[in-house]
Amino acid sequence: MSVGIYFTLGDLGLQQSVAILLGAAQGGAELLEIGLPFTDPLLDGPVIQQSHLRALKNGEILWSELCESIIHIQKIYPKVKISLMSSFQLFYEYDRLVQLPQVDGLLFTDLAYNYSSAQLYAQKNSSEKLNKKRVWFVSQNLVLSDEFCAPPEDISMVYMTRIQGTTGANQSTQDSTAKAIARIKTKTQAPIWLGFGVSNGSDVKQCLDFGADGAIIGSAFVQHMLNINSKIESSIQSQQQCDLLNQEACKWVQNILFTAQGN
Repeated sequence: MSVGIYFTLGDLGLQQSVAILLGAAQGGAELLEIGLPFTDPLLDGPVIQQSHLRALKNGEILWSELCESIIHIQKIYPKVKISLMSSFQLFYEYDRLVQLPQVDGLLFTDLAYNYSSAQLYAQKNSSEKLNKKRVWFVSQNLVLSDEFCAPPEDISMVYMTRIQGTTGANQSTQDSTAKAIARIKTKTQAPIWLGFGVSNGSDVKQCLDFGADGAIIGSAFVQHMLNINSKIESSIQSQQQCDLLNQEACKWVQNILFTAQGN
């Protein structure tokens, strides 16, 4: 039962966001999809858009701090997969891409599905080979259309929308999901994860029943952690806040897995 959790690095504070991601991993998440804060996040609904704004309002986060936070998570949970969701605009400074620790995939929200990220890397520095695979983001409509083709490059995983539109908790699922997953499998052997409109254990179970390898929960988790944080007294110490957020994230993911297993 593979569950992925999305959270924006720096939301509610950098230390707090790391504690939340660690809690999700402790609770059983097999994939952490980490959002790199950006001023104009694409694809995302209002909940995740606001998480980016909160991360940026908490003060400037150095690129080195983001990288160190990812490495810290990897050291504690080396078997948990980590993918990064980001605008490619963040990597117009090529050194940022080079400085990133090795992760299980990079999802660029503003890179066309049929355009190779290697083409963009080459424009920056054709002499350096980067061992960073892409997460291939595709929509159901695209997969079922005549335009659908094989991935333009070597990929680590496929992220397909469970529903159409932006991310959010209150959107209906589509009957075409199983058909779309079957078609992707004719093009690539990479694992297929579903996101967008996955909010609870029942949604996760349905995704896996459709033939997906895993399901990613984003907006519902972000909103839950925001609600929990608002109930924490402002007078407590930062470490206490981190501990409480960590425990709650762990418990929330455990409950998702419990429900997804039909308990």
